[in-house]
Amino acid sequence: MANDELYAIASGWNVPQISLTRLIDISVSGELYAGPKAITFYDDGDIHPKTNRAAFSSGYPNVKWLVGIAYYEQYTYAKTTWCAGGLSGDVTIYTTLGGVSFSRMNATLWLDKPVQMHGKIWYTEMPMTFIGLFPST
Repeated sequence: MANDELYAIASGWNVPQISLTRLIDISVSGELYAGPKAITFYDDGDIHPKTNRAAFSSGYPNVKWLVGIAYYEQYTYAKTTWCAGGLSGDVTIYTTLGGVSFSRMNATLWLDKPVQMHGKIWYTEMPMTFIGLFPST
């Protein structure tokens, strides 16, 4: 199974693994979501120096799923299903955290506004940014 086949999501926190839906299995108006790119888009937070000049991270760890092509209906589905009609919402995801292994995490999904994305008859890239990652129980 290719890595892009494993990314999964559900609304709410602490959703069991069995209840997560793989992104590529979600059909909206007959169109399936494309598998996202995510491995290189993990960020463990802001990096700051300690008094001994060693680096430490603070802030909110996050990961971005970059969906290569998304139709307008798929954006609306993401907004309605995972963000309650807004631009953010609490979700459980199955994702990589900068490597190739996957973890089930809670996060808050942030969607870009439509005017921030390049669109013709679809969006050429639809970022799904998951902020404040923490392990799901």
